[in-house]
Amino acid sequence: MQPPAVQPLARADFEGRIDSGLGCSFKSAGSQTLLVATAPMDSGARAQGVIKVGGKVELLRAGQPGGYAALAAGQSLANEMGWSAFVRRAPGTGRAEGAESTSWPASLIVAMEGGGSVTFENGRWSCGA
Repeated sequence: MQPPAVQPLARADFEGRIDSGLGCSFKSAGSQTLLVATAPMDSGARAQGVIKVGGKVELLRAGQPGGYAALAAGQSLANEMGWSAFVRRAPGTGRAEGAESTSWPASLIVAMEGGGSVTFENGRWSCGA
């Protein structure tokens, strides 16, 4: 089975598709943005995000509520088409980036239900305003 062909995101791929505000993004070891997600501070809300696979932008949602705190901790996102993305981030307080963001070493797993998966190691999970 071929691993998913995950491609870098451009601003046009996520702008207007997910809510603006507090969010996180995963950048690969090569500094390509592969996942962008946002969530309100409300712990009853579900995060939403996007990945780009095979030239198509896929909108993903968290299966569980938890708002921004759950997203920043590393949350699984999926859609009804069978795509899922999961960020495993390092524990701890992270490293400050600019005035309002924090980042952690992380890996990203993108999978297709019943299909292949691909893992991006040595990336960064950056969260903030």
